[in-house]
Amino acid sequence: MCGSLGTAVSDLQGEIDGTTSYVDGKALLDAEENKGSSLYIGPTQTSQFAFSGTDLLGAGTNNVYFILDKCISMVKNGDTAGLSGMIGDLQSAQSRVLCFQTNIGATMNTMELIGSRYTSSTLNYKEMQSDAIDADMAEAYTNFTTAKTVYSAALAAGAEIVQISLLDFLK
Repeated sequence: MCGSLGTAVSDLQGEIDGTTSYVDGKALLDAEENKGSSLYIGPTQTSQFAFSGTDLLGAGTNNVYFILDKCISMVKNGDTAGLSGMIGDLQSAQSRVLCFQTNIGATMNTMELIGSRYTSSTLNYKEMQSDAIDADMAEAYTNFTTAKTVYSAALAAGAEIVQISLLDFLK
């Protein structure tokens, strides 16, 4: 085996060994249950926003780390025929990860759209409430002044009429 390839394989093996956690002798990613969380969006729509590591990376012999470990062993042992057979497993794992990446991107877009709609709706409702409840001060003052002027004119006209009528009565 080539020196630089052997070093790269050893480094990769160290990365894999360093990141796999075990619980009761079983790899943590294999032991994890599907703990996905979903968000209620509307009357008929929910969106899953959390995915388990088992769903993403696979379980058992389909686990990405298991496949990589097997490939590393084959490289160390010079098993090129077996390594060629692992290409399909690696492509399947890659496809699964890309599928999850697509789903996560779509979920993020949905969440951003929902947030944008919520913000827009909140602003619209506040504006509608303001239009219904709040007074336009300039308009209210103009209406008050007009009503006051009309009232004053009506009182003045009434006083004139009463004064003339009283004089006619006294004659």
